[in-house]
Amino acid sequence: MRRKAELSATPGRVDQAHGSVLDAVLAIALKDATAELRRRTAVVAVLFFAATALALVSFAIGPFGLPPDDRPPVQAALLWIILFFAAATGLPRAFAHEEETGTALALRKTLPAGRVLAGKALFNFVLFLAIAAVTVPGFAEELDSIRSHCNPSPPGGLHVEAEPP
Repeated sequence: MRRKAELSATPGRVDQAHGSVLDAVLAIALKDATAELRRRTAVVAVLFFAATALALVSFAIGPFGLPPDDRPPVQAALLWIILFFAAATGLPRAFAHEEETGTALALRKTLPAGRVLAGKALFNFVLFLAIAAVTVPGFAEELDSIRSHCNPSPPGGLHVEAEPP
């Protein structure tokens, strides 16, 4: 009996009652993804937060915010702060949905807590990657617009260098 319990607790092994660990984790992640695609509340809230934070950061590090030499380390830190808080905004939503719909107890009875947590963490990691895919290019675009505002090009947008004699 003890040997069977050890085998079923081994990662990657098939447990007769719950299936493989990977299948359970993927099932939870896909359940959360389909539920979120139906509701779209967490994704919209997280993207709205990221867009608002980008706008505020662009004002803070604009031409009057920081000297040009001090900007790169501050900009990198601000980007990570935006990504962290945007991801943290969506994380509690994964567990709140289970409580709101009354399926938390059924989920806990069906699967071990570790598998549920891993599935929800996987969904939130994929959500984080989607946030980063939108936020990082937006942040780079903001930095380019700030740089071009600080170093404006000549009229007509062309920069012509004189040839040496």
